[in-house]
Amino acid sequence: MDVTRAEAVQSATGQDGKRPFHREADEKDGDGRGSGSGQPGQPHDGPAIEIDGVLLEEGIPESVQHAFEALHYEVDLLKHRLETLIAEKDQVATQVGRHAFLDVWDRDGFLHEMTTLIRRMEQTDAHASLILLVLENADVIRLSEGRNALDDALSAMVDGIKADWVEALSIGAIGGEDFALVVVEGGLDGARRKAAALCQSLMRYRTLGGQSLSLRLGVVDLVAGQTPVLALERADRDLRRGLDLTGGQRERA
Repeated sequence: MDVTRAEAVQSATGQDGKRPFHREADEKDGDGRGSGSGQPGQPHDGPAIEIDGVLLEEGIPESVQHAFEALHYEVDLLKHRLETLIAEKDQVATQVGRHAFLDVWDRDGFLHEMTTLIRRMEQTDAHASLILLVLENADVIRLSEGRNALDDALSAMVDGIKADWVEALSIGAIGGEDFALVVVEGGLDGARRKAAALCQSLMRYRTLGGQSLSLRLGVVDLVAGQTPVLALERADRDLRRGLDLTGGQRERA
């Protein structure tokens, strides 16, 4: 037997005569990483997927893909619900301080507006007047013709005030049948004359039962630094002293 040939065969097959198993995938290349097809840095033969615009080279099971899609759908629903809630919140915010059925401020809203106006007066040296207007025969209308008749009368008053005094800085229904407005009208005397003329116009209104509106009013200057509540109290005292709506002499208490 050729000894040289026998050594060559033994080298190729191993000491026990079996050919050695070479795991090429586990052999290290020059940078220390495996060269197998499943190792990082190597192209992947599996399907690529895209999630929110990001392309993933590694494929994932179909069940996981469905889970991602379901989660994305739920997130879209939550975003839409959040946008709806924000819109509803903004709508409610615009109604805070408004009267229940009259298109004017309620008492809280009017007091807030007055606070802002008084603060501006302090900064600009502007002058304004506060007018308090009361439907004196509201109870008579309510008891003789019903709630709807009184509501119609109050709505007519608001319409009349807005039509006759479009430049009013603020208008409010401040409780019961009391209305208040802040105006700039040639000082206190000018505001009183204009307020008396407004009352004369409103008293031409007739309810369905034929009743006219009986009104009383008080007019005071707004004073810088004064609180809105104190200003309303001064207007109320002026109203209770009484005013001849034809512009005649005032009655003194």
